Amino acid sequence: MALRKHSKRRAGAAVFICCIFIFLLMLLPAFARAQSQPVYLSTPFPGIAALPGERINFLVNANNETDAGKTVTLSLAEAPAGWSALIKGRGSEVHKVFVQAHGQERLDLEVSVPDDVGPGDYRLLLEGEADTGKFFLPVSIRIKERGEPAVRLTTDYPVLQGPAGAEFKYRVSLINDSTHEQMFSLIADVPAGWSAVFQPSHRSEQIASISLDAGATQGLDLILKSPRLIAAGEHPINIRAVGSLAAASLELKAVITGTYELNLTTPTGRLSARARAGEETPLVLLLENRGSSALRNISLAATLPPNWQVSFEPEELDLLQAGQSVEVTARLRPDAKAIAGDYVATFRARSDETSVSRDFRLTILTPTLWGVVGVGAVLAALGGIFVVFKLYGRR
Repeated sequence: MALRKHSKRRAGAAVFICCIFIFLLMLLPAFARAQSQPVYLSTPFPGIAALPGERINFLVNANNETDAGKTVTLSLAEAPAGWSALIKGRGSEVHKVFVQAHGQERLDLEVSVPDDVGPGDYRLLLEGEADTGKFFLPVSIRIKERGEPAVRLTTDYPVLQGPAGAEFKYRVSLINDSTHEQMFSLIADVPAGWSAVFQPSHRSEQIASISLDAGATQGLDLILKSPRLIAAGEHPINIRAVGSLAAASLELKAVITGTYELNLTTPTGRLSARARAGEETPLVLLLENRGSSALRNISLAATLPPNWQVSFEPEELDLLQAGQSVEVTARLRPDAKAIAGDYVATFRARSDETSVSRDFRLTILTPTLWGVVGVGAVLAALGGIFVVFKLYGRR
């Protein structure tokens, strides 16, 4: 009987303890809420990795769980020596923020990392104060070893080749390996006389700048137009992408192979002349090098009507530089028996690199001797008529 009573007392004590335990569990959330700060700062990313010289941004939320709006005073309580940081709200530097009841207001903690900082973990402490008291938000920045640049320009084909006046198209990739979105200005340093435009890959719009998300890559087309008159050789082209936080450059090269263009004309541009049968007539020709490379060993020749003759002064040119011109005299002698009228003579100029030909219209006039004979015959006829009238006119 005593044993049964003792067992009942133990069971009752156990039930009582369980009830107390359950009651404490029910009070625990309320106790936790009572101990938590009703106004506080928070961030979804309290630790960020960066490279020396970068500017990074912590997203900070000012939270108010009370039933009334609160004004929070902000300050940076702790930062590494030589570092600078700004507290911003909607793009402006702020030191106070008002948070509605049961609301949240976004802030940005913008930190500039010095260029000479070494690898390691660095701590910053953001302080907030309201009428409920002070509260703190610690954040850390892990500085990585310098490796590849945070922004890069790359291409698989940095050297392209073509003749003068050609268009060169380079496919380039702009890579933003930084932790922030950046706006990049696109710049091409080209020699005088060249033109350069940037286009997004597979698109026709010409752009001077482009925005790139953190970790993103953008394909770009650089279109270069070379001058028509330019010396053959290698021409360096430097392009740059200058961002708000970092910049990158890339050295390209355009190899001009040169163009060969020989023109044959006259100083006046007229491709016609007059000559007399059997008489030597000088015809001035003009040789022009309209290409971008020198022409060597230029010789001249002509295809003429039968029994016509021609010689050239000079007969051959050793060298004619790009953009230069020179006069050559063709001494033309038509056949003495040529009948008056129009004839076609073809003049040719040939170099080691190229050749050109032009047709000239040559008008043959009556020789001077036959003209004198004709005039004499006319005068003789007139004289004979005068004599006849003189002799028989008196009868």
